[in-house]
Amino acid sequence: MSSSLTYQRKQAFIIGINDYVSSPLACCINDAEILKNTLESIEFTVKMQTNPNLKVFHQTFNEFVAGIQPTDCILFYFAGHSKPYERENYLLMSGHIYDTNKPESSNMMDNTVSIGHIMKVLVNKKPSATICIFDCWRTCTNHKELNAQPSLLSVRAPTKTLVAYSNCIRPGACSETGNGEHGYLMENLLKYIKNPNIDMEALLRKVGRDIHTQTNGSRVLYQNSSLNQKIFLVSTNVQNTNGNSVDKSPSTHISIGLNRTSPSCPKEQVQTRSEGIVRATSTDAAETKSSLQPCGCSQQKLTAASILDDGTSASGAGKHTSKPMSKTDGVIKLAGKPHKVAPELQSTPLRPPEISLPLSDAYHLPIKERRVKPYPSKIFADHTSIPFDLQTLFGHLMHGLSPMNKEGPMSGKCIHETDQMKDFLTRNFGFHNIVGKCIVQGVQAFNLDTLPSTMDPNRIIYFPREGSSAFTMTVSEIQRWQNSFTVYADREIPGLEKSFIQRALEGKSMNGREAFHMKFVVRVSDCPVMMKFDAKVLPRSLYDDWPNRIKLISVTGVDFAGRVHDVDDILVYITNWRNVFELDQVTGKMAVFDGRDFHPVKNHPPVLLSENLLLVHLKRMAKFRLRVCDREKVQIVVETGIGLGIFSGKHIGIDSQVRRLAAHAMRCVIKEEGATYTHIRAIVFALPIFSKKIGDYQIPDVYHDFVNEFHKSKYHGPIPVLIVDHDMHELAVAIACRGFRVSELNPADSHGVFGEYWQNYGPAVEEKLALTTLGLLVQHHLINRSVLDDSRYHII
Repeated sequence: MSSSLTYQRKQAFIIGINDYVSSPLACCINDAEILKNTLESIEFTVKMQTNPNLKVFHQTFNEFVAGIQPTDCILFYFAGHSKPYERENYLLMSGHIYDTNKPESSNMMDNTVSIGHIMKVLVNKKPSATICIFDCWRTCTNHKELNAQPSLLSVRAPTKTLVAYSNCIRPGACSETGNGEHGYLMENLLKYIKNPNIDMEALLRKVGRDIHTQTNGSRVLYQNSSLNQKIFLVSTNVQNTNGNSVDKSPSTHISIGLNRTSPSCPKEQVQTRSEGIVRATSTDAAETKSSLQPCGCSQQKLTAASILDDGTSASGAGKHTSKPMSKTDGVIKLAGKPHKVAPELQSTPLRPPEISLPLSDAYHLPIKERRVKPYPSKIFADHTSIPFDLQTLFGHLMHGLSPMNKEGPMSGKCIHETDQMKDFLTRNFGFHNIVGKCIVQGVQAFNLDTLPSTMDPNRIIYFPREGSSAFTMTVSEIQRWQNSFTVYADREIPGLEKSFIQRALEGKSMNGREAFHMKFVVRVSDCPVMMKFDAKVLPRSLYDDWPNRIKLISVTGVDFAGRVHDVDDILVYITNWRNVFELDQVTGKMAVFDGRDFHPVKNHPPVLLSENLLLVHLKRMAKFRLRVCDREKVQIVVETGIGLGIFSGKHIGIDSQVRRLAAHAMRCVIKEEGATYTHIRAIVFALPIFSKKIGDYQIPDVYHDFVNEFHKSKYHGPIPVLIVDHDMHELAVAIACRGFRVSELNPADSHGVFGEYWQNYGPAVEEKLALTTLGLLVQHHLINRSVLDDSRYHII
């Protein structure tokens, strides 16, 4: 005899939505209301929402989740439209408007909530059991994909969860109701839900059989379960003195849970996916195995591509390698390794419970090498307030990536990568240099015979060239990324007019004051990452949408490298510059060498830095670019800590001061401004450690400066902060692959020309960004005409 689950409270969250701009429904609210009344009659506490928009849903759902106790039995029910997208399922909220001019990723982000997210949030509260019913086989709403079906893809059950979801087997047969008042699922569910001593798995099988008969096989109700005990919503069972359930009913219960076996369970009633990822039980015993797979599901051939212990894909030479999971696994497990957190958080680690990651996480991630050693990382936050999806994301970023290859080809002269980019531009766009002409000093001028804006939108472009490991895109995608280019300028800075911004982006800003003004200008665009910093191309098919979720934020930081163009950085912040740099004996100004450089004198006195003024400006720059990110609906901001290496004044001995001030400025801005952000949910600092060890002593690097700043201040601000010894490309791509909108920071040169030195075969930051991202196509004024369109400039 199987044991049954004992719980103290029964709580339900019910959603019914009729109000859709396209394809409105008729019976969903009826279904929600009658289910609410029925559940309350059997001692459920019910929270119901009808026609909620996305904001209202999140607010109400979060309130419901906050009240969940470990001894609760939870039921979640949704009646309305759903949509599968990129191997994940999404619920459409009220007021859903499908904008055909937006990329599909934007439509999904603005109007839907993923089923996976809902279940993760519920599981994170660790109730005794969770029942999720997705009643979504209604008339199909707008889809961008051709021949899209309204069916849900396979829905996997997280820990202690029973999931029931509906699918239409025959396209076009998905009418909403049979009786004109309630949907098919609710009509049949009401027959059994108040009956005592029927466990939920058996109850749903009865419902599924009735639906199958009623609709002549056009609909199938699936259920997935990870329960190891039965759930009775209404029971005549009593407990003995030991607290064990004693069944007083005459019926005999047979367990058919998916995570356990039963000799009496016919094999044809249970389908186990060969990949070992999803196990589905048909609600109709007569259904064949083939009918158990939802119609049109693109996951049929999906395998766990070299699954690591944290559920991410392993690396190969640009190819996915299939490695079926054990049939006894059933889930992709998150890494069971402890997080490295700040000392004050170590008593409460952020490691989430074991969960099932969405299929898209394993399938869409660019191929990675198996991690062979850990890399430093720290979390700073009020750990009690970090949502479950962010905990999971942080866990992956801290433990699930291969360590950064700091000795790879991008660490030195980028000869192969530069030639590769030139070849790519030449073959596809007719790139050629203009002999003897420069955009600015040391920056070669060039032209393209064919601009992307004039090409056939349907043409397919491959980087670096066609092949199985290529980054694949269409011209129409490139055009869309180009059209996303926008400029924001701080209206409080004198001289930031549109005409000046346009000249600056052509490389025509004047030395000194005009270059200084560019510190308060932010350029932003959708900009896919095509290579990691180790120069490995990220394979991408046209069906992968993660590149559309990455925004490149190009900004100018404080630059103490000592060049003519940025002379004001020295004059404004270094009070004793006359004693630090060699002077022209005639003019009394700093002497210029090789047409552009200032040289410090030997054995110069300590540099006197105007720390207060520098901190004020660093805070203003950080505040402005984070506001821009929030305005661009970025959810996860990847920062790099403006002021690295010579740019922070290492050659004149002030780099540690500048890094410390930069860390302090960022921490203050995040704490002070975090609560005002609408979209930003977390800040990730990509701060690779390049300094060496002397014996057991680690020479401090920018990573340590930022960790010390957040640790010593005991940061518990409204925005969680993660600091990682890793490159920003690796982090940004991993975040985008998990469905978040992410930005990464490009510390651009103050000339204003994107990737100025990309042809110089050197290791400059601007060059790396130009060679590893699509930045040259979307942010360079000679390739993208939108860059000089002043209607895209916003003075805010």
